[in-house]
Amino acid sequence: MIMSSRVCISALFAWLALNGLAKANCPPTEGVQITVEVSSVPVETVFDTSLDQLAQLAQASGRQVHMPLRAVYSSRILYGANIKTQVKRISTGGMCARARSIDVRISVEERKVHAARELRENSCLLSAATNHALAHAHYQEASLSAARDRIASSLAARMREPLPTAVGATEAERALSRIVSAQIDTDLANIDAEKTEAARKIDAPEALASLEAACSTEQSKSVNERT
Repeated sequence: MIMSSRVCISALFAWLALNGLAKANCPPTEGVQITVEVSSVPVETVFDTSLDQLAQLAQASGRQVHMPLRAVYSSRILYGANIKTQVKRISTGGMCARARSIDVRISVEERKVHAARELRENSCLLSAATNHALAHAHYQEASLSAARDRIASSLAARMREPLPTAVGATEAERALSRIVSAQIDTDLANIDAEKTEAARKIDAPEALASLEAACSTEQSKSVNERT
């Protein structure tokens, strides 16, 4: 392909401009107003599993020390972030989206204690198993609530770091949203890892031994019913 010298020079300038854009960063943002709210729905107890299924779960997940497993807790964490932005073009020609405020809402949904159906008629075993599962639920709720300032601080710190420029306002806002989401994901993953560590205390050998010894009469009856 033959290209005139004028076109070649124009193409060169365009390439240099784009190359400069790719390397340019938006200036750090100070003083972003950040709020983090955590809400949790009530925990529901459902009889949607069996002792055999829970035993299989314990084996598959390497939780043999929990056997006999009679109830487990599950939940789903959802979050959203309402970001108010100001988009400006900087001297290099790129577009920068700067956060003015970030409103984070974290919600713990679908909180359930899945209890074995065999416990319906065994009130003592049901109470012991569900109370143990609820200890995990309460820790999750408390740890997320306690982490609000931590999440806000990490977001503020991330906003003080240089952010990449974009070619347009929409792209700049989307890039900022991805950065905010990635930071929240990182914080929630760290909190989840800490929850796993805390679960070891809730599931300490003495606690599991106490759970195993609970309601000896009903436990014997439950075993007899399965044999």
